[in-house]
Amino acid sequence: TAIFRQYMPFFAGLPVEVGVTMQIISISTVSEVQMDFTSDFYFRQSWRDERLSFQKSPGLESMTVGAEVAEKIWVPDTFFANEKSAYFHMATTPNTFLRIGSGGEVFRSIR
Repeated sequence: TAIFRQYMPFFAGLPVEVGVTMQIISISTVSEVQMDFTSDFYFRQSWRDERLSFQKSPGLESMTVGAEVAEKIWVPDTFFANEKSAYFHMATTPNTFLRIGSGGEVFRSIR
């Protein structure tokens, strides 16, 4: 349910450790006058949410789910300080990959 989205994984107030990586695909439209540039990259995050744990069975150690699931679970509110503008790459389908491990390990990749 969407209640997962409203609350962090640990109710005791403990911080959630979030791993973050970026794979830069391109840097373009560099403007020395405006002091900005355009970049296209994959933004990846990983964290653990025990509420999403499930019974592991042979051949099922993780599940890859659709982007709509990310709208129903808690996701980190990561931001880029000093950004001028940012947006997610849009295509006919969302450019989001979401995998959930049996122990509640969540891996999210966005373009």
